Amino acid sequence: MSILSCVLLAALGPASLSLTALFPDPAAAPLGAVPLGAVPLAVGDAEQGSTARLMPQWTAALGRARQASIVSLHEAGAQVLVADARGGVSAFALSDGALAWFIDLGGLLEYASAPSAGQVVLSVGDRVIVTDATRGGRLFVQQQRSPLAQAGVSDGERVYLPLLSDDVIVAVDMATGLERWTLRLPAPLTAPLLRIPGGTLVLSLADGSVRGFKPEDRTARQTWIRREGRAIGTPTVEGNRVYLATSERSVSCLDGASGRPLWTHRVDARPRSTPVRAGDLWLVATEAGLTALRGCPEGSAQGCAPQAVWRLPSSGMPLGGAAGLALVRGADGRTETYGLEDGAARPVAAPADVPDWRPLGPQRVGALQGDRLRVWSLTR
Repeated sequence: MSILSCVLLAALGPASLSLTALFPDPAAAPLGAVPLGAVPLAVGDAEQGSTARLMPQWTAALGRARQASIVSLHEAGAQVLVADARGGVSAFALSDGALAWFIDLGGLLEYASAPSAGQVVLSVGDRVIVTDATRGGRLFVQQQRSPLAQAGVSDGERVYLPLLSDDVIVAVDMATGLERWTLRLPAPLTAPLLRIPGGTLVLSLADGSVRGFKPEDRTARQTWIRREGRAIGTPTVEGNRVYLATSERSVSCLDGASGRPLWTHRVDARPRSTPVRAGDLWLVATEAGLTALRGCPEGSAQGCAPQAVWRLPSSGMPLGGAAGLALVRGADGRTETYGLEDGAARPVAAPADVPDWRPLGPQRVGALQGDRLRVWSLTR
């Protein structure tokens, strides 16, 4: 039996479908851990000092092996989840492309949570599957009374699910499958459920508010609310901090447990995106262009004020950054690349054959090309 077969059977268990059913043509192209082995590719202008190096790392011809198109990518910590049109989800290690696990959902993936408490919550219609984020074992499978409105999240013992039908969040005990409590929301959710390490759930609602709820045994207690215009997009959670932009031209960093603002910056125009990290900067798209902010690190003195480092007349949406580069999705759908040097942003040329690449962690970028996922390390 091949290494691929062993990995799949270990992840799926004896009751799973056959290997041939899951991968109709596994020999057509190897999966995972296939080094690209090409010469490093320079990105930018060496004479202007804005050169980066793309080192090809690995490729996975998943679409060909599954005989299905690739539908979506989901960054999940040290892995990338790849959903295909036949209802499969494959998890690849970002470091070397090794296939960590595979699950056949039996339908098209609709929502995938960020890893929380070592678990990932996947949903297909009204069916929820909680998996081990590292090995992919199914920890919990249950049909709900309604499809999900957004991605749910797990704390290791309970899974919190926003249901579409009633604007409620239900907490389900994964050991018994019983609902522990139901929280009726004052307005529909507009973003996935987020969870900070201390356990607080962060909710973005259609009334423009962002709220923190602390789950308890029989209910979830609201611990804070932030109302300043309407929150834009999905807030970004890093550790115990919550970063958000609002329609009142503010970009803020909140303490996730208390909702207390740690810093706030007013941008020059209405934001069009949530803050996205690029190295030590935060990128925000506004109606006037793209703004880069340097926030206050943890442990900063009270009263620390963030600074606007540079602005660009770009109509794109920030994707993130890696190795001193900022990646922006342009209005034409292609990825714009900027070198972050000397307090400015200088456009650098992206590889002509990689029109749609995106950050995958702090030092890697990836792109879908036909039936393949390709991943490069990025260095300056």
